[in-house]
Amino acid sequence: GRYVLIDGYQRFEALKKLGRETIQALVLELDEPSALIFRHRQQGSRGSSALEDAWLLAALMEEHRLDQGQLACRLGHHQSWVSRRLGLLTTLPKSVQQLVRQGRLSPYLASKYLLPMARAKSDDCEKVAKKIADQEITTRQMEKFYVAWRASNEEGRARLVDDPVLFVRASAEMQREEPPQPDAALVKDIELLGSISRRVSRRLLRRSRDQKLPVELQTLWPAVEQSFKALSGQIEERNDD
Repeated sequence: GRYVLIDGYQRFEALKKLGRETIQALVLELDEPSALIFRHRQQGSRGSSALEDAWLLAALMEEHRLDQGQLACRLGHHQSWVSRRLGLLTTLPKSVQQLVRQGRLSPYLASKYLLPMARAKSDDCEKVAKKIADQEITTRQMEKFYVAWRASNEEGRARLVDDPVLFVRASAEMQREEPPQPDAALVKDIELLGSISRRVSRRLLRRSRDQKLPVELQTLWPAVEQSFKALSGQIEERNDD
């Protein structure tokens, strides 16, 4: 006869720490599987990782006897989505899943980078997961590590797996020491200017010559033209050097 909280755990803990004795809540007259499915559909794609989806599916199948077809229909996905998610639980080592459950490892990192490592070499996945657990490693840093691991030979992978945190720290340090590279941004801006100029030209060509230009364009163009002239002068001056 007691209510079960299915969402809002962080809010609940925050209000409890603030000394609040009552909380406003939405009461759903649903059985447990229906409530869990409702929560998942309310959250949408932003709510959980692929691994967390897999745990939900496994629980609904094992504890509530729902098959893959029923889950696909009630969750609003294709049955292949259900099958792929459940496949994660057989691919990702149990020890890695446990680290995620304990909150020591990000579910997103586990799904995005450790899972493909596990497909290639399960031992490496387990070793890396154990060594990066409880470490403040960002998604970008983990991506760099995975790319380096995937591109390395057997010896290189062994060194990376031996101390993944060292690689992440060294990579971050090298990034801080790299001088800024303004040329790439400059070239990109020039390309963008050219693209915009060609687009404006095409639009003008589609207009009849008898059709007057908008008043706003006539007002803006002198300043834009002056900017182009100044830019052209700077580029010509540097080309001559």
